[in-house]
Amino acid sequence: MRKATFIRLALVTALFGIALWPSTAVAQEKIPPLAFIPDNLSVGERTKFTQRRQALQTQLSAFQAAAKAFNDKTAENQTDAEFNSVQALRSKYISAANTFNRELSAATAATAVRSTLPVANVNGSGDFYFVTKDGRKLTGAEAARLPMDGGTRAVTGANGRMKVLLPDETVFTLGPNSDMVIDDFVYDPATSLTKATASFAKGTFRWVTGKVSHRKDINIKVAVGIIGVRGTDFEAMVEPSGAGYVKLFEGQLEIVGKKTGAKFILSAGQVITFTADGTFSQLTALSP
Repeated sequence: MRKATFIRLALVTALFGIALWPSTAVAQEKIPPLAFIPDNLSVGERTKFTQRRQALQTQLSAFQAAAKAFNDKTAENQTDAEFNSVQALRSKYISAANTFNRELSAATAATAVRSTLPVANVNGSGDFYFVTKDGRKLTGAEAARLPMDGGTRAVTGANGRMKVLLPDETVFTLGPNSDMVIDDFVYDPATSLTKATASFAKGTFRWVTGKVSHRKDINIKVAVGIIGVRGTDFEAMVEPSGAGYVKLFEGQLEIVGKKTGAKFILSAGQVITFTADGTFSQLTALSP
């Protein structure tokens, strides 16, 4: 058994978050207040954190009720097992609350960074969505304006299409059943420093270069090689098997095959095909 005065005082301090246990004078972690959810988070993030906050408030109420029930007992009816159980509830809540506050702080900071990024305008139809590098899935109205954050994935379903206008007036489109990742995109209109890298996994993809037309730091990666964009309007198709083609309508492309390192220079009006194992065909003229 424990002395009633110690037990009651100990659990009263637990209820109100006071930092000392009077029996040993050992510092205890205070119960942290839950951070408030800012309005500038995305709808999906606000929903997620709101649900977690409500669950934590329920968890805190359960701990407070258990502590009060223990304190209301006489010393003769208080046991070490009950005391340890209430202590476990307290520790579990503190850990969960600290995790919530830390993750909400990180999400808020990431939102602030995204607000400074260039934004792409998206016109999509059917089944399409984006997944940001921090795991947010953007659909509907949230997918209409896309911060150009490296690592964003663009996906279309069987009836999905999207047209994305980048800040430098470059346009790319994705047909049905397409999947690509925008690895990096940098555009500074004051200095014209530009860079774009994207990884295209499958589907049909068309790229029409904007103001970066004469730069040589734009690359589209496919499984079998890298397409270097040189002021270009081109289309690429990759089947689920990995085979596909690249058609060039304007400008110039440089393709470096991953299998052999061979380099292919496409001029306007040419097409090249490739197999799933990375074998490229000869360059041929596009059909009229």
